[in-house]
Amino acid sequence: MPEFAHIAFTNAVKKVQSLMGTRTHMQRWSEHPDKRDRLSDEQVDFIRARTSLYIATANSAGMPYIQHRGGDAGFVRVVNATTLMMSDQPGNGQFITQGNLSENSGAMIFVMDYANRRRLKLWGEAFVSYDDNLKTLTSSTASDTPAPTIVFKLKAWDENCPQHIPQLFDNKMIDALQSRIHHLETQLTELDRA
Repeated sequence: MPEFAHIAFTNAVKKVQSLMGTRTHMQRWSEHPDKRDRLSDEQVDFIRARTSLYIATANSAGMPYIQHRGGDAGFVRVVNATTLMMSDQPGNGQFITQGNLSENSGAMIFVMDYANRRRLKLWGEAFVSYDDNLKTLTSSTASDTPAPTIVFKLKAWDENCPQHIPQLFDNKMIDALQSRIHHLETQLTELDRA
């Protein structure tokens, strides 16, 4: 059974699935033999190529918090099939994620690829390390001031269908497409002249 089904499909969730008519399908799906508790090589490559993600934590009272994190591709270091690390660069100085992790290690990461409408959901536990060696290792660029490191230990993963993911493109991709269009238009103009 996929590990995420153990984590996500609580009795309350199963009741809602029954109410909404999806419980039978979810039960069959939960019986899949793949445990989904380790990242594949393809998923590791997917994570390494991303420039942003969302990390969810909750405080000891259960109040959730979601934070966007980003950087150059590779800002998330995949240590192995069950461990990720990333620098927790300071933003506005609230440090809610670090505070939440100090009292509740449960965490979830959404890794998004909007251009290809793909999402990888990761359940696990995380902690913040203030070790200087890890700070240096997880700095995205040489100009980054070393910051504390979030270490995420994977328990389970799941991927979703792309049905409701908007297709969005970053500036780098748009620039490349515009350059390609310009090149093709130039070729067409030259062919028309010939």
